[in-house]
Amino acid sequence: MEIHKMVKDTLRDHKKKIELLQWAITSGIATLIYPEYLMRIKQKQTPIRRIFVPSIKSVREILSLDGEFMTYLSEHLIDDINNMLNSDEYKDFAVAPEFELFSCHDRVEILKTIFDLYMVPNISTRLPETIAKKFRIGDPKQQLMVEANDIDLFNRKCPISTGQFGFMVEEIVLQLLTLIPTMRKEVELPESNAGIYLTSDEVVTIGNDNGICPIHINRHIMSWDKDTYDSLMFITNTHIQYMDWNENALEKNGEIVTFRMNTGIFNQVAITRFKGIETGNTEDTKGD
Repeated sequence: MEIHKMVKDTLRDHKKKIELLQWAITSGIATLIYPEYLMRIKQKQTPIRRIFVPSIKSVREILSLDGEFMTYLSEHLIDDINNMLNSDEYKDFAVAPEFELFSCHDRVEILKTIFDLYMVPNISTRLPETIAKKFRIGDPKQQLMVEANDIDLFNRKCPISTGQFGFMVEEIVLQLLTLIPTMRKEVELPESNAGIYLTSDEVVTIGNDNGICPIHINRHIMSWDKDTYDSLMFITNTHIQYMDWNENALEKNGEIVTFRMNTGIFNQVAITRFKGIETGNTEDTKGD
């Protein structure tokens, strides 16, 4: 069967799965690109106040398939998502029907082609547009934000480290797990954003007005890349403290509390506990 027909059939038969994966990948990439963009912003008084931001062109260049960043993702991302889904941490969830396209080598290869030909053009268009809209860049009524061509993003010789890549892959996997319909989960919405206690198996999702996508935090995310993690904590005004109990450990849902979190009062916070895949719920896992 020709690769063109295989890709066309996959896009037709698994449209929702591919859309879900594209959303998760876009969100994961945004967790690297957007903090990098924000942390490069500079303010000057010349003589009126101006905020100089990296150019949208520089964002497009980073996200171009011809660039080092997306070339690396093209070669590694789909394989590493597949590997993480089948790791000891997540393998019980890999049986979800939404992950059917990761079930064999041939399908994974088709996903790689779909990523290059369909997802990358969408991501490289939508993500810069979202950032431009966020800062009203190009709006003649907006005079505060000014694009600065001399502010670059990432190190172009080595645009992504192993830690940053692992961070992004785990963000993508957590995004997928929180969204798939067949996941049985318990979701807690804390009454206050101060003094939130977390166990080691819980995932925190934080939505923030300063961000362009939600971020997900679990016990692994904290150890992948310190700079990326610290940037996200700064942007969302979040602090997470490890609880080292010597005695009288606090428990939650029968589990020992591992972390204590404070986050911005206007952030939207959800705490998720994954309970397993509802294998009997296969309705609408194919096609439209």
